[in-house]
Amino acid sequence: MSVEDLKAVVRGFFEEASKGKAATFAAIDRLFVPDYVEHGGSGEAVRGVENYKHAMDEFYSAVPDVHVTVN
Repeated sequence: MSVEDLKAVVRGFFEEASKGKAATFAAIDRLFVPDYVEHGGSGEAVRGVENYKHAMDEFYSAVPDVHVTVN
């Protein structure tokens, strides 16, 4: 995969994230591997796609109308 292809995948994920939780979860199911690891700002890794989806569920509960712009 080229750098441009990877950029398109990431851009697509964030575009889906702006559509809400259901769209985000569909993108996660389509793009993420089961043993995905998120190294976020909390200092602790979120291990596994199901744990990541749980974290995203909590995020959308706190910020249900999130919108992301990728330049």
